[in-house]
Amino acid sequence: MLVLDTHIWIWLVLSPNKLTKEQMDQITDNIGELYVSIVSIWEVVMLVHKGRLDLHVSLEDWFEDALSRQEIGIISLDIPICIESYALPGDLHGDPMDRMIVATARVNKCPLVTADGKIRSYPHIETI
Repeated sequence: MLVLDTHIWIWLVLSPNKLTKEQMDQITDNIGELYVSIVSIWEVVMLVHKGRLDLHVSLEDWFEDALSRQEIGIISLDIPICIESYALPGDLHGDPMDRMIVATARVNKCPLVTADGKIRSYPHIETI
């Protein structure tokens, strides 16, 4: 099982050449066990509404394709993830969306695929 950070999911769908070989290999090896946090859905919506991401199709169509193409599941927020997001050990930056995505991977005991340097240097999560 792998959790994809929002930008990794976007890259996988729109610009897979931005992924490292290791990231692509891990994603390919885990088809059917790939997940995004519900937070990533919200982040994509916000990026589109702020004009920072142009999908060239409706949000509904993009989500349908982006989730079905790689058989990606959605992990909803629940009480353990919400608690973990603010009880994370050590020093992780204060972005609440990043904290919820990291907490999602930690609660589900799986690696997080990310290119975010701050998250990759956080010693309390396995990253790819």
